[in-house]
Amino acid sequence: LTGAASVGGTLTANTIIPNAAMTIGSFGQTLSLQGSQVSITSTSTSPIIFNASTTEVVRIDGGTGQILIGTSTATTTAKVVLWGGVAAETSSISGVYQESRINTSLSGNFQFGNRHIVYVAPTASTSAVGEFVRMIDNTTASNTVFGIEVQANSGTNNAGVNTAIRGAGRTFGIQGISTGEAGDTLVPAAVLAELQNSTQGNALRAYTSTGSTIT
Repeated sequence: LTGAASVGGTLTANTIIPNAAMTIGSFGQTLSLQGSQVSITSTSTSPIIFNASTTEVVRIDGGTGQILIGTSTATTTAKVVLWGGVAAETSSISGVYQESRINTSLSGNFQFGNRHIVYVAPTASTSAVGEFVRMIDNTTASNTVFGIEVQANSGTNNAGVNTAIRGAGRTFGIQGISTGEAGDTLVPAAVLAELQNSTQGNALRAYTSTGSTIT
């Protein structure tokens, strides 16, 4: 195409090669791309951008292949960069919302909502972190801040074993460190254990079944 073109009905073509900027479809109309394989190719390092009306929502960086959601700036070496923010007075989610279901009919198996495997294979000594969460609170309000909250006790089932977090390590199963600076509401501690049952259980239980010769 060397000039403007307007198609009011069905356009069927194997290949369309424009010599200038090209617009397909219009606001208020539905555009469908069909095929056993649909390819959208940028022939340079220019990004591929998806807009909702006039607002950019997703960008695929042509140089790095990064998928940018909610931002147009690639800031890390990650494959997916997500930027979200909310300013609401009610409970809200600014990042990712996900629901999964585990309903296997076979017993004795492991089922995962999410599974992430990291292979640590450096050629020199390093510090490797599987998952990293950083909460930055520079306010002066008496906030309650959790780096990670896990709720395994939702539902009504009291059978079996229900554990929020299980840690298994070659040196420590769980390591807690507190700087002890935020003490205006509660007394700081590296580990806090609370039992909310008046008839059974322990607030903290520690034992070893294989350490009879440990000194």
